[in-house]
Amino acid sequence: MLRQTLAIAGKELQIMFRDRAGLFILLLLPLLLATVIGGPSTLGQATAETATEGKPALRVAAYLVNLDEGAYGTEVERALHGVSFLDLEKLGSQEAADTAVGKGQKAAAIVVPAGFSQSVNAGEPTKVLVIADPAQQEAAGIVRGIVNQAVAEMGTVAELRYGIHAVLMRDPAAQNASLEELQAAEARTLGAIWTQVQQMREEPTVTLSSEDLAGQPQRGSAGPMDWYIAGFSVMFAFFIVPTAAQAMLLDREQGTFRRLLSAPLSRAAVIAGPMLAFTLFVLLQLLFLFGVGLLAFKINLGNSLLGLGLTMLATALAATTLGVLVGTVSKTSEKANSLGMMLGFVLAIVGGFPIPWFKFGGVMATLSNLTPHAHAIQAMQGLTVEAWPLLRAMPQILVVFGFAVVFFVVAMWRYKFE
Repeated sequence: MLRQTLAIAGKELQIMFRDRAGLFILLLLPLLLATVIGGPSTLGQATAETATEGKPALRVAAYLVNLDEGAYGTEVERALHGVSFLDLEKLGSQEAADTAVGKGQKAAAIVVPAGFSQSVNAGEPTKVLVIADPAQQEAAGIVRGIVNQAVAEMGTVAELRYGIHAVLMRDPAAQNASLEELQAAEARTLGAIWTQVQQMREEPTVTLSSEDLAGQPQRGSAGPMDWYIAGFSVMFAFFIVPTAAQAMLLDREQGTFRRLLSAPLSRAAVIAGPMLAFTLFVLLQLLFLFGVGLLAFKINLGNSLLGLGLTMLATALAATTLGVLVGTVSKTSEKANSLGMMLGFVLAIVGGFPIPWFKFGGVMATLSNLTPHAHAIQAMQGLTVEAWPLLRAMPQILVVFGFAVVFFVVAMWRYKFE
């Protein structure tokens, strides 16, 4: 029986791989949709962080007007020039920068006011001005963030220096010291403190480590492609339903099924062969989608490859047995194809993709959990996006296997060999 089953399964796989339109729908379309919808968000961060010919892909242009003649103005300017993706053009006056930004020539202008260093040294409130083009709010927002970071660093240094000066002035020994000696003492103290601060940043005494209940390290937040690949994989796995249902009825309509029954083949092999072929095809489909997602988008496969494999197997079996069930309740191959396609879309939407109804509670959550999609999506996304351990995903995986058993039993009860 095994050889007969494998032979029939091989025949069905050959037929499916010759159908280019079907291959596109089942293999390439989910990948294309996931890439179009989730790809830009996933690649945005990578684009900002990768370099092209030694220069960052993200470039923001701005003007710089430094009206300060002191050390802090120079430090701010040096810090801004150190930002690799910020292109600065220096202008001589605030009026010139305001006019240029108003014409939309650059997204923003950074103005360091006159007396900036003096105010910082005196501990007086001061500010660095950012003139923004209303038509380029996103780029201007990036410039504001950069300036805030640079000014905050200078502010920390200024507060340390002011505090050191205040403490030294309370020391009786400082009363007889010269100005040069006081400045040297302040500089040495500031240098020692700032060196320690930088060392603490690079080698913090306390660090954060995140683990799950099983003691496994947790990764950072998942990207959009992690979520979309998992969801689309489940959704399009069930697109085998119309293919499986239609194939069964076409065999009847074309007389192939009658010839198989008259051949020296067991009835179990006649049924098991196509089911094995469709199950293997769905498994290949899922492996293909996750493989491309891993190689092209660096998606996470979670901490349990066994759990992910069991979820794929359960999903493939549920989709295949549902296809067989649809074939048993349909009268013609056209009706089987239409019913299977409709179920593919409706069950995916009700089941929780792209809207996870099962998380919201109420009537929709109840309806969602009546579909194999909801449990397959929860297991798939839980294992990959949230890095669930196997035991946490097992209830959902077993429910999907349960759906496959129910679909198979009902299909065999309805199946007519004659």
